[in-house]
Amino acid sequence: MFSCRCVIVVRLQNLPTHEYLALLTLADAFLVTSLRDGMNLTSHEYVVCQIGQCHPLILSEFAGTYGSLAGALRINPWDIKVRSNHQY
Repeated sequence: MFSCRCVIVVRLQNLPTHEYLALLTLADAFLVTSLRDGMNLTSHEYVVCQIGQCHPLILSEFAGTYGSLAGALRINPWDIKVRSNHQY
């Protein structure tokens, strides 16, 4: 068993809804780096799963939900220096 904690986990598969929502609930942060996006509700799902917690949502200014989530940390995904500062 590893003693260190993974910093970033990437899942490239479909998950059952209950597992997906459980991961959003347990996440320490959520990063949406869309370069162009419609009204993707993943950001809203994260916020709902985080009720009672104070974990950050880092949101691309190009995401469709950018205008409706004023409390998110807002980034330009093309600006790597600023993005890395928000991630760490």
